[in-house]
Amino acid sequence: MASSAAFVSCAFVACVYAALVVSGDDTAVNKRSPANTKIRLVDGSRDSEGRVEVFLKGEWGTVCDDGFSDEEAEVACRMLGYTGGVPTAKSRAHYGEGRGRILLDDVSCRGTETDLMDCDHNDIGDENCDHDEDVGVDCQPRDQSKLLFASFPLFEITDVRVRMNHAIFEAPSGDPVARDDAFYGEGSGPILLDNVDCNGRESNIMDCDHNDVGDHNCDHDEDVGVDCRPSTDVLFGALKPTQLRLFLLLSLPIVMRGFQNMMTVVIFSAPDHRCKIPGLDNDTYAIQNEAHEVLVSETIPVDKDGAYDDCQMYTDSEGTFGNGTYACHAWVYDRSDFVSTVITQFDLVCDKREFRAHFNMAYMLGFLVGSSTTGFLCDKFGRKPVFFISVILSMVVGTVSAYPGMIEILITFRFLLGVFGTGVYLALYVLTMEFVGPSKRTLAGSLMMVIWLVGPYLVGAISFGVRDWRYIQLLSSLPLIFSIGFWWLIPESPRWMLSKGKVAETLKVITKAAEVNKKTLPPDLDLSPEKEEESVLKDSRQGPLQYLKHPNLVIRSLIICFNWAVVAMTYYGLSLNVDNLVGNVRVNFMLSNTVELVGYVIAWVLLDRVGRKRLHFGLMLVCGVALLATIFVVTYGSADLQWLTTALAMVGKLCVSGAFSVIYLITAELYPTVLRNFGMGCSSTVARVGSAVSPYIADLGVYVGGQFGKALPLIIFGAFAVTAGGLSLILPETLNRKLPDTIEDAASFGG
Repeated sequence: MASSAAFVSCAFVACVYAALVVSGDDTAVNKRSPANTKIRLVDGSRDSEGRVEVFLKGEWGTVCDDGFSDEEAEVACRMLGYTGGVPTAKSRAHYGEGRGRILLDDVSCRGTETDLMDCDHNDIGDENCDHDEDVGVDCQPRDQSKLLFASFPLFEITDVRVRMNHAIFEAPSGDPVARDDAFYGEGSGPILLDNVDCNGRESNIMDCDHNDVGDHNCDHDEDVGVDCRPSTDVLFGALKPTQLRLFLLLSLPIVMRGFQNMMTVVIFSAPDHRCKIPGLDNDTYAIQNEAHEVLVSETIPVDKDGAYDDCQMYTDSEGTFGNGTYACHAWVYDRSDFVSTVITQFDLVCDKREFRAHFNMAYMLGFLVGSSTTGFLCDKFGRKPVFFISVILSMVVGTVSAYPGMIEILITFRFLLGVFGTGVYLALYVLTMEFVGPSKRTLAGSLMMVIWLVGPYLVGAISFGVRDWRYIQLLSSLPLIFSIGFWWLIPESPRWMLSKGKVAETLKVITKAAEVNKKTLPPDLDLSPEKEEESVLKDSRQGPLQYLKHPNLVIRSLIICFNWAVVAMTYYGLSLNVDNLVGNVRVNFMLSNTVELVGYVIAWVLLDRVGRKRLHFGLMLVCGVALLATIFVVTYGSADLQWLTTALAMVGKLCVSGAFSVIYLITAELYPTVLRNFGMGCSSTVARVGSAVSPYIADLGVYVGGQFGKALPLIIFGAFAVTAGGLSLILPETLNRKLPDTIEDAASFGG
């Protein structure tokens, strides 16, 4: 039996060879139509990829990657005769450094040209590059007579049946999947080939290593098949109008979701406070005059650092304050930052300080319930209806939350806001990612995280001018009313519709998108139910119980869920408690948002360079080490060094923010289409458990006391971060891989 890698390579060769046989051409993999300018691809693993070299003024030379994107790659591939597929530009000498001169630089194409020389570019030889910037392309060759979705590769649809003695193909493969154990049923007649071992570059299955024809030790329950579905690519190969509009329309709810999530830091801020002096109606936290200062000093105890006690006051006996103390029941607050917060309105201090953690827990429990329900609802009824219903309910609950009346009512509203807010983000995230293919998923995921971060920035900026928590609460919800009008503009996910057998609706969406993007659908595009519906309906019946039958998928899911829990616990533990750090709460909050943005940028830059799992591991490791290092500052550092605690906490926030964007992407890429929302929902559900306990972990220092008590929460966050990062190395790499559609796809993914 050949290795799994060779197995997939053989599937690729089988798909290519069969496509050539169907088109009547078994002598070459691609039909070429050379352009006027000579062009070649060098040092690729197959004919359709490699370093771009052009022949100009009597010599071969390379092309600089400055400004060379997928549009330019499309033109280069068109010059070579690859007019289908989704060409991808490869920068930074991906296929090695060339020799000789760099002939072209700053090439800028619209994507419709037939020759690179028709595009804007510097004069020949006018460049400012080195060979480590030589550009390459991957043309992903397809035989045009049978290619489905050549110019509109949104999703994969066909389950093509192949046996070694005959083949039935609808399309050549971009990312073929080998199907063993008679996945498509047992054949009849002799078994002709066994132990086939290919490297993936052959054009004929007989060019691979194999036993003699008829020499085998198999039964028909081991008949192999292949899935030759066309490969997905994001945004139709580039950021075209359809995708730009989708991102624009979804930006508002993403921003408001970030606003609602992080406004907790402001509206639940606990300002400095002390007991209210009995009988002094105009008592304020700020000292009014010398007489007021004397009265406060006689009434309120001070600690060893000279600060007034938060919760105790001296006993009053016949108008004279004694040395004994008792717990007060009324307070005055420092209102220099905020006129009113939830804490000051309901006096949630001293013996009621745990209510702040209760509010956060209720919100995170809402996340948990929302994650476990909206994922199922999205898979059952579609991404679009669940998204819009969640937007409406989130707007209504967020608005009435500004006037709760009672603590218990506000806690209930916080829970409901967590439920519906999860529906908003999960539905729109999966909807967006299902319009995205391998080459741009990193960009799309990172872009959504950056858009989300606009919300917390707005909270910080608005809090400098709006100092009443009710108005901030209203501003977090009322703008969502504009999103309701987007119902007629946002399409349902074609991938989901096809998985449910909604062939006509799918064709309508992709036809409209093709018109907007000025693309022409292949004339032989056929999504008729008799050819496709049976296959996709079979996929739609796959559920969680079938998923659990695969031990490798169970282990994979447990690791993903554990990472979600730890990342969420650490992220929210650091985000929602910035007012416990040294410095002004609003300044710390804006600083926290800034390092979070840096974390997203770092993740976006490195995701396609180092891969998903290695980047996630590195970020979690640095986060854990930084948080553990605060032990030494708290335990051994002087008061002058406490700023280091804030600095190390910001390093941890930076890394865990980047890790959050990576684990989102890993999860979306590892779960199959039929269970993707379910998988995202389950992962998010577990994450909310971590989020719910994070405020209680942060408060451990209050109950443990001493210097160790201050360090204990950071020890816990740091230790869990290092552990979760290490376990993530077990997951398969998803970089530039096609999204799995079925459970069988997921089981064989990375195998």
